[in-house]
Amino acid sequence: MTLEWATMRPALVALTLVLAAGPPGCGSSAVRRDACFTFPADAACPGEDVVVLYLGDETDGCNELSSIDSPGEHRGPQCCYQVTSSHDTGCDFEP
Repeated sequence: MTLEWATMRPALVALTLVLAAGPPGCGSSAVRRDACFTFPADAACPGEDVVVLYLGDETDGCNELSSIDSPGEHRGPQCCYQVTSSHDTGCDFEP
């Protein structure tokens, strides 16, 4: 039996999409949350251009800081910001 290209094409496209998506369980999700760090209460919280330096430890192999969604506000001895992080869902599974 000979398969025609027109017959095989939909199956090849579907296979390509599955392989491009990676193994099951991999992907990312956006997580909106508060991120805080210690900062002098008598100083204004840093602006968006500087705050990324303070929130650098928010980025690791599984989480990446995607955006800073609010200006900083003092909460006691901390400056806090609403942020959106991208979380790699592949990190949720142990091999």
